Amino acid sequence: MKKYLLILAFSCLTLCSCDNFLDLTPQSVLTPENAYEKPEDWQQTLYAAYGTLQEVFVGKYTITLTEFGTDEVIPFDMGWAAYSQLHYYTFSASHEFLDNHYRLCYEGIKRCNAVIDMPSDAVSADLHSSMIMQARFLRAIYY
Repeated sequence: MKKYLLILAFSCLTLCSCDNFLDLTPQSVLTPENAYEKPEDWQQTLYAAYGTLQEVFVGKYTITLTEFGTDEVIPFDMGWAAYSQLHYYTFSASHEFLDNHYRLCYEGIKRCNAVIDMPSDAVSADLHSSMIMQARFLRAIYY
């Protein structure tokens, strides 16, 4: 009985002694509170908004959407059903290329909104207004 009492006392002591054992802040996960600590971090967010432009306007889906509906490119019907649907205008709203194109556009809009929602004291006033104007311009392009 004394052995069980000793184990119980030791268990109570160890469980009650660490009250903030699980109150850790993750260091490897970016949250809005710790992601933007320097002005360069905001600049990187604006660069990311520009980076989506390449995927949206030069990427696979845009070229496919603009060319395969014309007579400049005629796809063979050899397992290219997605391309043939674009050529013959038999695609639906859930077509893979349309879905990915609009997903990329909305990703760019999300990145622009992150810059637009930037606190005014994060960077200098001139840089802040310049970044906001660039983000608004990019967001208009994505729309």
